[in-house]
Amino acid sequence: MQHPDEERVGYDYVSPGLIEIPRPDEQFPHSVRRTMPRIIGDPHAWYHHQTGITNGYLNQDESLLLYNTARQFEGRRALEIGSARGWSAWYTLRAGLHVSMCEPGFADQETFQGIMGAIQEFEGRWWMTAVPSPAGVLEAARWHFPFSFVLIDGNHDLPYPAIDAVTVHYCCAPDAVVMLHDCWSPGVRDALKLLQAFGWQAGVYRTSGLFGVAWRGSARPVKHIADPAMPARDIPKELLLS
Repeated sequence: MQHPDEERVGYDYVSPGLIEIPRPDEQFPHSVRRTMPRIIGDPHAWYHHQTGITNGYLNQDESLLLYNTARQFEGRRALEIGSARGWSAWYTLRAGLHVSMCEPGFADQETFQGIMGAIQEFEGRWWMTAVPSPAGVLEAARWHFPFSFVLIDGNHDLPYPAIDAVTVHYCCAPDAVVMLHDCWSPGVRDALKLLQAFGWQAGVYRTSGLFGVAWRGSARPVKHIADPAMPARDIPKELLLS
């Protein structure tokens, strides 16, 4: 997925030490590559569906951070709140987990068919619902409880991230990791702090979208080295993981 103006759209950074796998360009043929619109000075390439920037994906560094974190739970159950076009789910499935996806966008037939095509190689290891969180999470937990790995990347507006955090707290296994994308959002950051209040350990990776992570029991976050070219971000020192 190359762009004629590579410098303008940024580059794919990957933290040293992360296990790398090829980007799933073939499974997501309608992806567009560009700069991150929210962050001035961010040098990294960003991907989204051709229908618009609201259908954005994790960038390469964040995708592999997700993949490497999920690998410690191979064979166990994972949950996604906010699956968009299935990009992040593909990486979690590639890590060997069984994934339940809660995404209101699945109600759109074109979106639903596109995701099914993208993850068809993992048939038998995924479950989908168009019911939004928290009802969709409770529906997933009814059949797939408990979850060892969770990605929260749904509605960032207050109070929804906090509701997501409380819901998954009660649906997770004793040894679990919850990742929260876009911790630049006050609502998402508050959700991370809420998990801390419930006894989880927590931190934030200095990625383009600021990837938050909470963990408990024997589960551990993976080591991440931020790109030195990334602009400074407002992250409390005690939460900074990279």
